[in-house]
Amino acid sequence: MTKARGILRGAFGRVALLDMDTSLVPHAHPHCHIILKASGPDQTFTVEDRTLQVREDTAILVNAWERHHYAHRQSDQRTVFLALYIEPSWLRRADGIFASCAGPAFFPRSGVMITDDIRVLRTEMVQRIESDGYDDHREVAELIFRLTTSIVHPFADWHGAPKREERGVPDFRIRRAIR
Repeated sequence: MTKARGILRGAFGRVALLDMDTSLVPHAHPHCHIILKASGPDQTFTVEDRTLQVREDTAILVNAWERHHYAHRQSDQRTVFLALYIEPSWLRRADGIFASCAGPAFFPRSGVMITDDIRVLRTEMVQRIESDGYDDHREVAELIFRLTTSIVHPFADWHGAPKREERGVPDFRIRRAIR
């Protein structure tokens, strides 16, 4: 049975620490979904028709409305996942470079290697969830944003995103002058 060790909810969507020992049926949702292994044996996720290993050094990226499922492999140890269900509208508002995050193929690849910096942020996020709550909602949202962007930035499709220097400049004449 899957048990939630903790769930954070907010404008960002939700972030859950899931202790899983059963499979999940194929499903899809409107969120940008990031799956990281927090502890336990390696497992397998399938995104559309691609089977991917979830290991200490990998992340699974699932586009909004992309079909995915989890096929649990039996083990004496349970696997705990850190699952981020990121609200595309929050991510777009947080940084205009993510304007296309709700579209198909925002993540051109589903399985990616993660860096040591991402591992540190993952550990911090797991500790935050396991601490039974949080006082500063802005601090938690900032941690979620840093973790999300650290993972997403190198692996997302930026077509159609406004150039960094144009973000937040409402007047087209000023944007044109900057260009």
